[in-house]
Amino acid sequence: MKQHVFNLYPVVNQDDLRFSYRYVEVDGELGAGSDDPDFAARNLNLLAKKVAFGQELPVAIIRSGERPLLAVAADHPIKRCEYQLTPHVVSLRPHDEIHSVTFSNLDEISRQIALSFLGWELRGHLYGRKDLWRSSSNTFFRKRPVNVNEARRSFDIYGGFSPRFLFVGGLLHIAVPVIYCYTDSQWADQAFDNQAIQRLGGRKMLYHFGAQVYPVKFQKRTGKTLRAQQFCPEGTNTTANVYDWTVEKAGQVPAGRQLDPDSPAIQYRNVGNEEERYGALSLCKLMLNNDDPRVARSRREHQRNPKQLDVLDHTAAFTFFYEGGAVCAMRDQESNQKEKLSRELVAKLVYDGLKQDLPDLDEPPRSIVLRRDGRLFEAEWLGFLDVIKKFIAEGLLPGDVLTGAVEIPKHYSFGIRLAESGMNGLQNPELGAWEQLTKAEGIVCTTGLPFNIPGTVEPLFVRVVRGNLNAEWVLEDTFGMSQLCWPVPTACMRLPIDLKLCDEHLRAFAGRADDDNALFGGTLENDEEPLLVAAR
Repeated sequence: MKQHVFNLYPVVNQDDLRFSYRYVEVDGELGAGSDDPDFAARNLNLLAKKVAFGQELPVAIIRSGERPLLAVAADHPIKRCEYQLTPHVVSLRPHDEIHSVTFSNLDEISRQIALSFLGWELRGHLYGRKDLWRSSSNTFFRKRPVNVNEARRSFDIYGGFSPRFLFVGGLLHIAVPVIYCYTDSQWADQAFDNQAIQRLGGRKMLYHFGAQVYPVKFQKRTGKTLRAQQFCPEGTNTTANVYDWTVEKAGQVPAGRQLDPDSPAIQYRNVGNEEERYGALSLCKLMLNNDDPRVARSRREHQRNPKQLDVLDHTAAFTFFYEGGAVCAMRDQESNQKEKLSRELVAKLVYDGLKQDLPDLDEPPRSIVLRRDGRLFEAEWLGFLDVIKKFIAEGLLPGDVLTGAVEIPKHYSFGIRLAESGMNGLQNPELGAWEQLTKAEGIVCTTGLPFNIPGTVEPLFVRVVRGNLNAEWVLEDTFGMSQLCWPVPTACMRLPIDLKLCDEHLRAFAGRADDDNALFGGTLENDEEPLLVAAR
């Protein structure tokens, strides 16, 4: 008899784990009245980060109720209560009551707080490891490339992992997806001439600052040498040159290279906060995208079997899908924003599409679901609701029409895999295998046996984020839509047809997406801000 096996590790002493927390009210204006519905959420995230890193304590955001709350560890006193945001000032008002709970007796809110606190503790230990570098708050790589002993290698392969805690069936697990990052093996000053360097603006490079290794966004060569390039170090009112500053902080031979004061200086931005910095071109190695031929070959070599709604390059694509695919239409619209769509744009495109399609249906739909490739923004959901309310008022939709929203990222940051355990050991699961993880989340295998595709099956992760939708039905719908393999009728297709049509349409008309994370197996989406697992 076959049994499904996750690549997750259960925490066996869950009953012995407990933690205490207190609530902190946020008093002040966050920007809820802004024209941007997501502005207040961004300010709240910024506040939580400032509190967490400034006061060195775990923080989780609680969005239930009229006023947002923070949950902080009860054994850490609040040392600072006033914070400047953009442009508002808010005050923290800690509650006196302390909540103490065990991991075996958590409700929905305390479960999210527990995950946030656990993530903080785990990252704290990993941040202190001198043999690791980070590409994001949750993703760690070894500093020593896995192919370092290959003398004639043309690129470096860094092995890494992105550990996450999650609950499955009420039990605490940790997921440790294995990922890879690729960089050129040559230093940037050796690999590129002046003309080639000019074309690399905006590309990511791995910067080797002595014992520190971190990704940066290359901007340009400054036209000056390290000794001639002046800048003002952060937190000071004095000036320094790049050469003396680097030697003082990282030594004369950072990354094993003798630093030349007459070598080129560069300007770059830190990944994440976009702050501008100055550095040395000779300490950079170009990070390679997934479509680099060398990376593509390596990914094939590393493949192992086991032992809608979309936006690209300022273009939004919508698939309108009805009656099991009997009626299907593709529409696109230019957008001023790269990823998040405005409330007005979503309302216009959805309204125009439904107005055109509804008369062709045999009967009005009883449910309308907004399916988003990746993260759904509040502005998009509000634009969708505006249309539904308008159609109900016009009598084109019944007043009790069921609405909701679903997120389906192409690649999920937890990296959950599913295998089947049988008499012959572990093997890829059969097409259609699925598991519900929580009330609102689950995975479904839209590829798998009997199709013999190299590598490990990557299930689709599906999350209900708005509305009272049945997650099991949503998983079933997603699988059914993946079987409409119109682009590849003789094979299987990982993405459901609504997302696949959007994806193909955007690639054809909006240009090519840049896989700027250069991670093996694709980029990891839904990478939460550090500490900020919010209870919705």
